[in-house]
Amino acid sequence: MQIYRDIVLPYLQRRLVNIHFEVETRAEWGSDRPHFREQLSQATGRFAEFSISHARGLGGFAAIGTESWSMVPLGFDIEESVRLRPDLVARIAVKLDDARPAGLNMSFIWSAKEASFKALHGDDQPSVITGISLRQWHELEKGVWEFHFYAGESLYSSGFGVVWSEPPYQFSLCFRTRHS
Repeated sequence: MQIYRDIVLPYLQRRLVNIHFEVETRAEWGSDRPHFREQLSQATGRFAEFSISHARGLGGFAAIGTESWSMVPLGFDIEESVRLRPDLVARIAVKLDDARPAGLNMSFIWSAKEASFKALHGDDQPSVITGISLRQWHELEKGVWEFHFYAGESLYSSGFGVVWSEPPYQFSLCFRTRHS
């Protein structure tokens, strides 16, 4: 995950001061492998907060370490890029989503909403993924996009994320915003 290490990780470390998080992916955690769920479960056991995802040939997790000063809900998504057809993405794109900027890969909407949905736990999670709107898209570097997500009017139902592609997969990592 070269783009993650070179671009996404340094950006998130600057943005998430005092929060220790990890992202790990492995081929043996792919959905086409036997016992991938059990293996992922064992790998995340040492973390206070985590999100898992898997696709054919690759699985992984994002996690917040127990030494972090605050437990920040997070969501992680891995998708096989070829599976995200425009007609599928159109089903979850809603009128509340900001106009998508030129250069944004439409399939990023799918991954962004999947990870956002996972970051919204409990009562803050909408009943369907179309209840999440994506706004304020900003290209950090070519092919790496930051966005903000919202579910309803509550400030507790919002956050930000990053989505990127490392063929043949694309990834999204989201963090719910904590308000006091």
